[in-house]
Amino acid sequence: MIEACRARCAEHGARSLEWQTALENHRAQKVYDLVGGKRSQWLDYGLDVPAT
Repeated sequence: MIEACRARCAEHGARSLEWQTALENHRAQKVYDLVGGKRSQWLDYGLDVPAT
């Protein structure tokens, strides 16, 4: 699946493919490490927006 996404990005001229995983999802991180993914220093934040 990752290679298919990478190929699709290349078809559209993208220079990188980025994705996210939970910090505690070590199983997925092992897969991402195996395919050559590079870890980022960024930590994502989000805020819920109350309904109006």
